[in-house]
Amino acid sequence: MLFDDRILRTADYLRERFGPAFINTYALGQQVINAYKLREWSGLRTPGSLYFSPTSQHTYGRAFDMIFKEHGAEEIRQEIVSNPDDPAFLHINAIETNVSWLHIDCRNVNRIFQFAK
Repeated sequence: MLFDDRILRTADYLRERFGPAFINTYALGQQVINAYKLREWSGLRTPGSLYFSPTSQHTYGRAFDMIFKEHGAEEIRQEIVSNPDDPAFLHINAIETNVSWLHIDCRNVNRIFQFAK
């Protein structure tokens, strides 16, 4: 109910194409947390979150930070940028660069906006 349907569908398309992925790991077993680091605010960020920002797409349920088990973030970013009209990438309007995870969001901008923090 709090997530934008576009980002949920996109996460499913990406998992179908690139395999298993993690968004938050805090509820998983210690083995998974050790392998992928503790990730607690990679989906929805509420006002109590350490990373809350009133202008973040995470605040509005329009963004995910994903880590894929079988593919690196840069590889997937390049695939998205090279094939923006692929139906699996239809709702990706922004990606973050220079990070070890795949940040995707469906903000209201022309496709595909790339940004670095």
